[in-house]
Amino acid sequence: MKALEMIKYVHNHEFYILLIIAFNISLDITHGNDTILINEVELDPSCDNRYNDCLEWVELYNYGDKAIDISGWIVSSSHSFKIPDGNIIRPKGFYCAPKFHWLSDESAIINLYNITSIIDRVGPFNDHISDSGDSCTWSRCPDGNDSWIFIIGSKNASNNCVNITSIMSN
Repeated sequence: MKALEMIKYVHNHEFYILLIIAFNISLDITHGNDTILINEVELDPSCDNRYNDCLEWVELYNYGDKAIDISGWIVSSSHSFKIPDGNIIRPKGFYCAPKFHWLSDESAIINLYNITSIIDRVGPFNDHISDSGDSCTWSRCPDGNDSWIFIIGSKNASNNCVNITSIMSN
């Protein structure tokens, strides 16, 4: 096929080529839920709660090998946070759900729901280091594991699994 004929062919079949490309891209993203977990929880950030600039947050982690579309999922505790459309967690990636004053500092239980059912439930957690806020979070260590410890926060990154209560006692 000559170059000019090839250009005409591509132009005439452009829609089908784009459709095939879009279909192949969509195969790499799943709407499943078996590899997403609540991975880290910040109950009492180190900022001034009086000025509504304090974002408490819950970090989600995808421990799988496929990207997961989490659009419309809900993270809830004493209040809820709906994850906006267009949010995808890549394999071994993180998503942070931030909101003003939505988690209790005492006995917080956090739930993660997809469109139809509960995916994960963790807690109860207490932020017991100080009443004025700190940089510590409840975190799975290592990421995606069943063990939880109280550590220096690592928002949207792998957890540094050094227990803060061990550091403070030394």
